[in-house]
Amino acid sequence: MYRDHSPSPTNFRRCVLFISICMILVIVTSAVGQKKGGSTPCSKPTAAPPDTSSHTGSGGLDTSFNGIGYTVRNQLRGIKSVHTTPDGGIIAVGEGARTPDSPTGTDLLVMRFNADGSLDTTFGDVNTTNSTEKLGYSYIAITAGSEFINAGALDSSGRIYASGWSTGMWYVVRMLPDGTLDPSFSGDGIASVAYSDGGGKSIVIQPDGKILVGGGPHFTVTRFLSDGTIDTTFGSGGKVTYVASSKKTGGSLLWSLALQRTAAAPLEDRVVIGGWSNDVANGTAYFSLMRLRSNGAVDTSFGTSGKANTSFYGLGDQVRSVAIDPSNRIVAAGIARINSCTLTDFGIARFTENGQLDTTFGTGGKAALDLYNDENSVYALTVQPDGKPIIGGNARVLPTDPVNRRYYFTLVRFDTAGNLDPTFGPGTAGPGVVTTLLTDYSQSSFIFSLHQQSDGKILAGGTSTEKPALARYLP
Repeated sequence: MYRDHSPSPTNFRRCVLFISICMILVIVTSAVGQKKGGSTPCSKPTAAPPDTSSHTGSGGLDTSFNGIGYTVRNQLRGIKSVHTTPDGGIIAVGEGARTPDSPTGTDLLVMRFNADGSLDTTFGDVNTTNSTEKLGYSYIAITAGSEFINAGALDSSGRIYASGWSTGMWYVVRMLPDGTLDPSFSGDGIASVAYSDGGGKSIVIQPDGKILVGGGPHFTVTRFLSDGTIDTTFGSGGKVTYVASSKKTGGSLLWSLALQRTAAAPLEDRVVIGGWSNDVANGTAYFSLMRLRSNGAVDTSFGTSGKANTSFYGLGDQVRSVAIDPSNRIVAAGIARINSCTLTDFGIARFTENGQLDTTFGTGGKAALDLYNDENSVYALTVQPDGKPIIGGNARVLPTDPVNRRYYFTLVRFDTAGNLDPTFGPGTAGPGVVTTLLTDYSQSSFIFSLHQQSDGKILAGGTSTEKPALARYLP
């Protein structure tokens, strides 16, 4: 499930910080004006660098959450989406197997936590050992086989949505606030369409209750009505598929959706799509955005004929998450390969409302970061009310050491100008960088979702050693 893709060599700028026992390489720059050059040394730490978990300021773990700032549940698999309810509860949507040999494989797993990090025992499946309370989570088998959950959402009524795919189908599940299936949605709480595998990567709920779901092939979006039926007023029969590539020979893959209202159409919910494209099959990928009108047609006022494509270093880039900031600019975060030493690094770009690179951000609208001169992957993005973007994913060290290998939960905050924010984190891993080593669960940790609470605290949901992991950080 946790795969990354990228491709091959170029030049880069760098600055080296020596920290206690390790060398950390931090690069924040853009592809603008870069020229290809010779090889450079690819030094890596020889011991696992310390994480920033002991930090008590902005970016530090919030110890009012489960006593240590995070919880790792004993279920299998992980969290793909995390949100908060108006009463302070925390909803986590993901996938899991009831038992290691479950006959239905992985199912939809929905959990509700109290604000203190404990499971909410008024939610979910009944506790068979104590019938007066519930377990705090629900397993839902959508098919007889495995389900792959990619995204989740909450609507204004507190109903919970999950989207994903199983063989030959996409599906959307709607649950009531107590974690039970909503029978008013498609009759049994589950709506499905017969599409190719790999869908349901992103889900957003429109203000009118309609539900947008995106996936592949290319940039494919379908829309459901609030009762779970297909909305035939959207695209052709409720679905659109576009190739976002700059070339007719290229391909694309959608990863994220966001809603945006523009100055030109303040009452219309337009659909921003983020993912990757390339110019030829199996070619080098680049950041790729499109915007659709509310009826599914391409919004030609966006970018160039509805598309906005950009590359960092020409080595392979992917948008994994998009968000709209308080100034209605589009922020896109994902993977940007900086040099030949690594396959994946952190990348972020900001675009104007209508799809032009925002040159007031980073260098030419983009910024990239290589942490520990090893693999770094971004899957999640949130933008604070003050416009500062935070990206989440993982950072790897000691990949060839089976005992000491580490994958840190990793957050990076940028200021509104695209610089690493030195007020976030202790600075020991570089300005703006927070890394968390989840005790006993360190060898495979990934953040897949970020959400900022109304009090500014930052929730990070993901997986750690194939178990659901949820952390909360100070703002």
